[in-house]
Amino acid sequence: MNQDSLEQFILDHKASFDVETPSLNNWHQIEKQLEQQARKVRYLQVRKYVLMAAAIVGLLFTGGLIGTFLMSTNEQVVAEVSLENIAPELAETEVYYQQQIANKTKMLVALQQDTSVLSDIKEIDIFLEELKAELINTPKETQELVIYNIIKSYQTKLEILERVLNAMQLDSIYIQNSAIDEISI
Repeated sequence: MNQDSLEQFILDHKASFDVETPSLNNWHQIEKQLEQQARKVRYLQVRKYVLMAAAIVGLLFTGGLIGTFLMSTNEQVVAEVSLENIAPELAETEVYYQQQIANKTKMLVALQQDTSVLSDIKEIDIFLEELKAELINTPKETQELVIYNIIKSYQTKLEILERVLNAMQLDSIYIQNSAIDEISI
């Protein structure tokens, strides 16, 4: 059959094609199926976004853990850095100043009620830690300058402590002399 004969056949038998009409239940069933498919599509879309959000949260959490680990590792490396590791010849100098500073700090704490000097000393300690951290990344050519600054910081701490202790001793001598003068008057 060619195209024209097919059309002719349909036109001749059109009445027999139009006899049966689908029931209204069929349309309701089709609508229900479409609604179920739409719900399924919405569910899949929501599920897709929830999975993406969970993946992002997981990546952020993993990144945070890795960052924390790397930072703590870096801090441990900085903490382990001493002049002995980088400049063994100056390790004795560092030990000497640390002992002297520890002794003077004990004396200061025993004599003084005001701890403002100790907060200044802690600021110098922070500066020292920064210098030690720089020492790790410093090229060999400039390490001597950083080491010099580290030693200079120790000297500064020791000088501050000695000046404060001397001033406190002078004050106590002055107070004792004033008390003796008051008693003798």
